[in-house]
Amino acid sequence: MPGAYPLPMSSDPQLLNNLTELPRRLDDKARREAVKVGLTALRARGRKATTAIPGGFRLLDRDGNCVAGDNYELSAEDVIRFCNRIP
Repeated sequence: MPGAYPLPMSSDPQLLNNLTELPRRLDDKARREAVKVGLTALRARGRKATTAIPGGFRLLDRDGNCVAGDNYELSAEDVIRFCNRIP
């Protein structure tokens, strides 16, 4: 499953805490990259987050038009790649 981070078997709480923060940091980076190019990265929440796409992203321009990820199918990595292609 892309974007999943398996947790190691460790008794070190600091290591586990750092690994569980990785997805959140990646989501934050995706949002920052979108802002740099004038877009907004929205994450699916609640009813919009289906079991097939549990919390994907969509990119909106300043007018609210969807630029990519109509059905919230973009991962945080996809958002970062998309934004890095925009000059």
